[in-house]
Amino acid sequence: MLPRPFAEDELAARVHALRRLATMRQELERRVETAAKFGFSTVIDAYLSDGPGALRLVAIDPSDDDLRDLRGGLGGRGSIVLSGAFDCTSVLMSGGHDAAIVFAGDDPEAALEVCEAVRRMPNLFHFPLL
Repeated sequence: MLPRPFAEDELAARVHALRRLATMRQELERRVETAAKFGFSTVIDAYLSDGPGALRLVAIDPSDDDLRDLRGGLGGRGSIVLSGAFDCTSVLMSGGHDAAIVFAGDDPEAALEVCEAVRRMPNLFHFPLL
């Protein structure tokens, strides 16, 4: 968990680790393509944005203060898609996101339930959550 207020350095460090995972995912996709050239069929779903450009984050259940702090922490270097706890899996499966940030608010148990729901989905099991 990342406590508020978001410090730019802390947020950058956490997101850097998530981006590293995205790079690993891209390498996996490259290997799957190579395996396909040799007749091996492997299917993976990529839900990550391409390249080292701006971050594409999904903010799940943020308060107005959370959202303001997150935007400040990003410093204009990314985009944020808002989602509620109940529809977050469909938003994440729509693709193109680098990571999701689940805001606990007053109910950390609800945030853990969201994380649990995402981890139960085979297509999102390895999706970076913060």
